[in-house]
Amino acid sequence: MFRCPFCGASARIRTSLALTKENTVRRKYYQCNNLECGLCFSTLEAFEKLTSKHTPKVNLAPGILPPPISSKLA
Repeated sequence: MFRCPFCGASARIRTSLALTKENTVRRKYYQCNNLECGLCFSTLEAFEKLTSKHTPKVNLAPGILPPPISSKLA
């Protein structure tokens, strides 16, 4: 949840727009939930990093993926 920068009340997302074709940066348009304020504003949201290891959900047949690269150099 993002707060209104003017009055501090909660704000709701009205719509959003992808700014990159990879969908890693979005512009979000908000409206303040305080009826006496009603400020409309936008924010930018960007992908920063993965916080957990991604594991595929699909079981692939053996031999499809190359063998892992050893972390030790010979």
